[in-house]
Amino acid sequence: MENNVVLVIDKDPKTQKILTYHLRQAGFRPLSAYDGYEGRKMFLEQDPCLILLQ
Repeated sequence: MENNVVLVIDKDPKTQKILTYHLRQAGFRPLSAYDGYEGRKMFLEQDPCLILLQ
């Protein structure tokens, strides 16, 4: 099974929405986190292939 999970960590909801939209269109399965603490938890649970951090 191919890992197509991308974790987006950004405090700006608009940026999260734009990035997740485009990632979904490109065939990825995006996850969004508001901060590093939430992002770390998602990282450990989901093992994403890429992390976009702002």
